[in-house]
Amino acid sequence: GGLQPMLYKDGNDTIGLTFNGEIYNYQELRKELEEKGHEFQTKSDTEVLLHAYLEWQEDCVQHLNGIFAFGIWDERFGKLMLGRDHLGVKPLFFAQRGSAILFGSELKVLLSHPLVDAEVDKEGLSEIFCLGPTRTPGHAIFKDIHEVRAGHYMTFTSNGSTTTQYWKLESKKHVDDIDTTVETIRSILQDTVKRQLIADKPVVSMLSGGLDSSGLTGLA
Repeated sequence: GGLQPMLYKDGNDTIGLTFNGEIYNYQELRKELEEKGHEFQTKSDTEVLLHAYLEWQEDCVQHLNGIFAFGIWDERFGKLMLGRDHLGVKPLFFAQRGSAILFGSELKVLLSHPLVDAEVDKEGLSEIFCLGPTRTPGHAIFKDIHEVRAGHYMTFTSNGSTTTQYWKLESKKHVDDIDTTVETIRSILQDTVKRQLIADKPVVSMLSGGLDSSGLTGLA
């Protein structure tokens, strides 16, 4: 949470953040950043993300565990950064119109802007009929509207734009025995459930009686 856009003043310059999602490890990051001298005004993960950028710049994404789509305008360098989570759970669309960069986590936000026409191009039409509801990574169906790819971030300055992949899902040969595998999976599930229980409101489990919901409820 936290009020958005969240702003930070550095002298006469402003760094602003707009963010959709959740940073699961924000408490650990907050502690690490406080040890580095950062001071916080709220208890929100939004402010932690903003200070993570102030500390590590674009490398802040390397420190994040969560689902997120965000945009940061850094007036000090005349730079816009767009970042998306590792697996692309949160969408992030953008369109460049002249010197303007429009972005949002929903297509309707861009389509409501007067500079953007809701025009489906030939490639988009073919994806609707051949691939829908999936689509080619980075393509957003509508003409001249694009998507920040999962595990990537982009930067925009007066000199142009750059795209950087910060994470990639890799397949590795499984060499552990059955007991080690069970303990590894159990540890991952316990850690995942524990992080999801962090909330400022009561947490409810939807228990159907199946193995998946029963297992998660039991771990909670």
